[in-house]
Amino acid sequence: MIKISDILIATVKEVSKCVDAQHYVMSLPEGYLSPSLLYLVTFNKNSRYTKFVQKKIVNIQIICFMKNAYENATYGEKFELIDKLSAFLDRFYIKINDRTLKFTYNYGDADGQLTIDLDFTFYDEALVEDIEEGARELIETIYVNKERMT
Repeated sequence: MIKISDILIATVKEVSKCVDAQHYVMSLPEGYLSPSLLYLVTFNKNSRYTKFVQKKIVNIQIICFMKNAYENATYGEKFELIDKLSAFLDRFYIKINDRTLKFTYNYGDADGQLTIDLDFTFYDEALVEDIEEGARELIETIYVNKERMT
């Protein structure tokens, strides 16, 4: 079973191979050094696909702080960083434990800072309880047109 923390750790490792920067997960400390990359889980959705499988969607946003808090990077600096990251991003997959997950990505801007959104959609094993027994208990009596059938 893949955890969100596994995806975060693998993403930080892959990005750090491409970009020489400080890497922070979930919070940026005061007085951070530039350049810094902040990794945030911005969206997570799990749903049951079958009895034994669940579908997971995880979005990780990377915010690139290339200058100090009061100065934004130029477009040239942003494009240079995008070029460096393309070695990882243009593969569209990442190895996590014994699995390979595909992802999509897009670039954006948040308050003048470059952002990269990674969207992971994958299937994983589901926690299996005896849901059939619970369902049978709920359906002890069936009524059709107010007539008891069981």
